Amino acid sequence: MSLASDTGRSDHDAVTASGAVKVAGLEAGASLAFSLDRGKTWTAHDADALLPDSLFGADGAKHLAVKQIDAVGNEGAVADLSFVLDRTAPDAPRWTMPVDKPVLSAADVIALQGVEADALVEYRTDAAAPWLVATEGQIPTARFLHDGTTRIEVRQTDVAGNVSATSTLVATVDVTAPPAPTLSLQKDTGLSDHDLITASGSVNVSGLEAGGTLAFSLDGGKTWTPRGGDAVLPDSLFGADGLQQLQVKQIDASSNESAVATLTFMLDRTAPDALHWTMPVDKPALGLGDMIALQGAEPGARVEFQLEDHPLSPWLVANDGQIAMSMFHQDGPAYLSVRQTDVAGNVGPVTMLRPDIDVTRPAAPTVVLLHDTGASSTDRITSSSDFQVGGLESGARLLVSRDSGSSWKEIPADTVALDELNQSWNYGALNLQFKQVDAAGNIGDAAALSFTLDREARAPGWSSSNPDHSVDATTLNGQDTFKVQAGRSAGSVADSLAYRIDGGAWETVPADGLLPLSQFGADGRHLVELRQTDLAGNVAVRTVDVALDTTPPPAPTLALFHDDGSSATDRVSTDGRVMVSGPGLLGLNFQTRVNGAAGWVDEHLGDDLPRVYGGMGETALEVRFIDAAGNIGPSSVLHYTVVQSPI
Repeated sequence: MSLASDTGRSDHDAVTASGAVKVAGLEAGASLAFSLDRGKTWTAHDADALLPDSLFGADGAKHLAVKQIDAVGNEGAVADLSFVLDRTAPDAPRWTMPVDKPVLSAADVIALQGVEADALVEYRTDAAAPWLVATEGQIPTARFLHDGTTRIEVRQTDVAGNVSATSTLVATVDVTAPPAPTLSLQKDTGLSDHDLITASGSVNVSGLEAGGTLAFSLDGGKTWTPRGGDAVLPDSLFGADGLQQLQVKQIDASSNESAVATLTFMLDRTAPDALHWTMPVDKPALGLGDMIALQGAEPGARVEFQLEDHPLSPWLVANDGQIAMSMFHQDGPAYLSVRQTDVAGNVGPVTMLRPDIDVTRPAAPTVVLLHDTGASSTDRITSSSDFQVGGLESGARLLVSRDSGSSWKEIPADTVALDELNQSWNYGALNLQFKQVDAAGNIGDAAALSFTLDREARAPGWSSSNPDHSVDATTLNGQDTFKVQAGRSAGSVADSLAYRIDGGAWETVPADGLLPLSQFGADGRHLVELRQTDLAGNVAVRTVDVALDTTPPPAPTLALFHDDGSSATDRVSTDGRVMVSGPGLLGLNFQTRVNGAAGWVDEHLGDDLPRVYGGMGETALEVRFIDAAGNIGPSSVLHYTVVQSPI
């Protein structure tokens, strides 16, 4: 047996609104008997394949027992079917608007009443719309798309599938969430009005709807504290200083909650410590180059100072916590008040300082050259580096520069010569600058000292027209020259040259440098001293050994070696050899010239005399001697004729 229609949400839960029962498995010609009281009484029934609903009477739990009786009267076993028959429609669900809540918010639900157990509850807001399931008999207000009055049709279908009448509900709905509030610090105190570091935690809340309230959280949204619709949240909410994360949401009159607004800021209500500084123990006063570097300043704090003990005196900013001495205009103990304001705007206590100030630059020192040596005492060309520095303050340091002030070297204040500074400064043009640094470190203007330092004495040079000379000796004849020149690589007309011979008086070298041979006196050996004095007064002397021989040799004696023919004196001969002679002249050089030739021919007296000069015919032979010193004697002329045969 089986239910002809197991109505309701389940087709096998044996709860139905129709009691019709299908009977199968009957033999041909058999009949039925059924019992509704668990077999106490049996009612005969034709062998229908379908037992009608009308057999079961009132709704309720049913227990049907059926057996078949074949054509000869044999009864079969009893078949049982139990089910619940429910043909009664449930009541329509009901609901009324709460009297204490005139409007429903998106967070509310409409909880329907009169709903049977396990019934299917449905609703719709438009007669043409499909039915929607109201889970557990509740309709979320968030399902409504429009604010205002909404008509809702509701019904329920019980477990057996019986559908109730439709009831119409009226609800006033507000499902629109309010906007998130806008949060801002009421006062972003300190150096910046937008860095979110402040000494005041008061927070402005704007963007609130009329009748709305607030809820705030300080723990990342774990807990929320309700608060009225205040436009300002007070500083007292935040407790201790530190990083604050404020979250705020607004709840409108219908209890709709907005999105969460967050404001993160640093709350610092603690004033910073006082600044401090002490005068350096190794410095009697602070100079223009010094800085007062205040200590104890917080990172990012504004450090300020005041230079006058007056309530209207302005507070000036000390950049990087440092105060330049250029801010002070008078020497001596100064009034100085300092304070710091931290990033949040908290002002620390004022510290009174009493620095000793010296901001007056010292005067340029006086520098003079002590010894301007040489021919002039005012040309600043000298062999002495001695100088004198004056005008130094007590305790001042002395600096010197030789590169136009690009670099400076400290020297002892009592330095009087460059030799004490650096030996590499001994030569050349020097442009020195001197300045003093007083005990406070103030640097004065520079004083200049320019001069040429020359300590090198240069010996003069000399030259002789006689090529046969050494470095310090020469031989001069009557035709030679002796020239003196300044001993410099490039020469110098400014240096003075002098000479003396054999220890005599010093004489000035002529402008052309040539010494007249007449100054040497008699022939023989002479000691010549040459002296050069430069502009710096440096003197160098050198000696030259001069052998003077200005006496020319005598004229030679010329004769035909063999004047043959009728006369031994007519200078007509067939032998053209000529004999050159003279007293004590063996080994002397001589020169010959034949028939007035343009040049002289060098000869030498030797064993090869006599010699032949010229050819056949008349000959004019001119001869002169040259001694070892190169002196050229007077010439002798011999006129003779060479013939082929004696006359």
